[in-house]
Amino acid sequence: MKLRTLLPALVLLLLGACGRESSDRLELLVEPLGPAAGTKLAVQNDSKAVWTDGDIINVNGEWKTVATNGAGQASVSGIVQREVNSACFPAGMAGSNDLSADEVTMTLPAEYHYRTSGGAQLLDLPMVGRSPAGDPLQMRHITAALCVVLKNQMGVSLTIDRITVTSDTSNSYQLSGSRTVDMENITSTAAVATDNETDRKVAMLFDREALVVPAGEQRKVLIPVLPVGSSNHFTISVSARHEGSRYNYSCTQTTGGALERNVLAYAAVDFSGVAASPLFDATGMPNQYFLRTSSDLVVLSEAAAGEWTLPGSTTKYSECSYRLAADIDMYDVTFHPIANYTGTLFDGNGYTISNLTIDGADGYCGLFKTSFGLTIQNLTIQNLTLRHTAPPVVNQTYHLGAFVGQAGGGVTMTNCQLLNMYVEGADFTSLSNTVYLGGLVGSLNGGGSLTGCSVTIESVNFQFNTQNCFFGNLLANTSGESQMPLVLNTCEVNNDNLTVTSTGNMYVGGLIGRISQTKIDEMPSCSWESSMSVVSTSEGTPTVKVGRLVGVKYDTASCKTFGATASGSISVTKNGTTTTTTVNVGS
Repeated sequence: MKLRTLLPALVLLLLGACGRESSDRLELLVEPLGPAAGTKLAVQNDSKAVWTDGDIINVNGEWKTVATNGAGQASVSGIVQREVNSACFPAGMAGSNDLSADEVTMTLPAEYHYRTSGGAQLLDLPMVGRSPAGDPLQMRHITAALCVVLKNQMGVSLTIDRITVTSDTSNSYQLSGSRTVDMENITSTAAVATDNETDRKVAMLFDREALVVPAGEQRKVLIPVLPVGSSNHFTISVSARHEGSRYNYSCTQTTGGALERNVLAYAAVDFSGVAASPLFDATGMPNQYFLRTSSDLVVLSEAAAGEWTLPGSTTKYSECSYRLAADIDMYDVTFHPIANYTGTLFDGNGYTISNLTIDGADGYCGLFKTSFGLTIQNLTIQNLTLRHTAPPVVNQTYHLGAFVGQAGGGVTMTNCQLLNMYVEGADFTSLSNTVYLGGLVGSLNGGGSLTGCSVTIESVNFQFNTQNCFFGNLLANTSGESQMPLVLNTCEVNNDNLTVTSTGNMYVGGLIGRISQTKIDEMPSCSWESSMSVVSTSEGTPTVKVGRLVGVKYDTASCKTFGATASGSISVTKNGTTTTTTVNVGS
């Protein structure tokens, strides 16, 4: 495949400011493209660009700061047009705080997250400047842009997950990483950092915004890369999917081209004739798959909700087991609970899911909406937000838990860890509603076991305006058939400055909020260390049950805390009066 080059890459519109006093003074004004705050550049039809407040450019070796006026236009003033010899907008980050230095090190990441605004793709990309008269300002830069055109001839719509560009090992062209630029001689690329495996690769991820290519159509994606001159032997890999099938396409460009300054190179990728494979990589165990990225986790949620099946099989993805193969950062990624799940194992494999925000609906919110007989092991969830944004429903019961919203009998959790949790949602403002909020599981119907699990929740105030509020750092509520066994072993809870506030009845425990129709014979090596406050804001006579280990046991429940320890006390505020309790099981 041959890469065609287009010159110039982008056109930056430089409009003269109204009422300027000198004909040789030029103000750079750039038309904004919708909500582009925080982006370096937006591209639409290869012709528009956006600067934002605080961006830095270099003109004739002197750094200038971009400022935004009241109309939302970004500008750089104080530039004499006839004296402009060269200008540089450095994509990426300046490695030196001394912006007057002759050399500045710029770093381009190995991964980008696809975003659009107003039909424009938002990226750090090169700029080419022109004056109102059309004279070039020689906007130099350290990036080039590879435009990948995705042509879908599959007959079904395709959702793109990832595009990766890799240079051939024989050429070792650096596509990402650091490069030093001589700001007094910015017409040259100057020194290049030592190449390594990471620097030869750059990827565009579609985990924060989807890109769908309808059947028979094509879409364009721009990928920033370091300029490398002759672009022989580049491999472009595209991962796409349609429902339960994945299509992995790879092509190599082997003829002459260029990825240079002011160059927008094109590569067309045709999806026709690609064989289907499962959505995830197999572990080698029957019906067990790896999860490696935030996109994988989102796709699993979609596959389970849609009850998609494996290619050429009747087996559903919701019936399979999964194992993490890396830490997964879910920052700014939209995620819904994994629903309809009937698999038996979710193995974190010692890895962490961080910055996860779960958008729940219909009363359930957790990594898994519900589960029955599921084993979750060796998994850490860090900085979790449970969010239920659907309109409030009268007489609704909410099951909120980091790992499972509501679990059926036989759930097993081993070596699972929660590090801080937050709750958002207007649903919790109806006095007729009930909320079960658990650090691990919201509500457990039937027996189960928790072994080697820990919860740390600090500097958080959970606030509910509901009729009933159940909270436990491990479980909010347990129920089921009479005397169903629940095993707790070596579970630890640490709270510091944790507050639970509600306008209704409250059942709050350091480990479990309420035990009903459940049997606990002992809690070997379980512990609670805390400074926790329980605040009832009701003006009536609400029921408030609080215990350092268990808030209250109810009905035929049997709760023995042999082997468990509690350190600290709970502050309880009711009807304006604050007291302190050190009881382990409330009554």
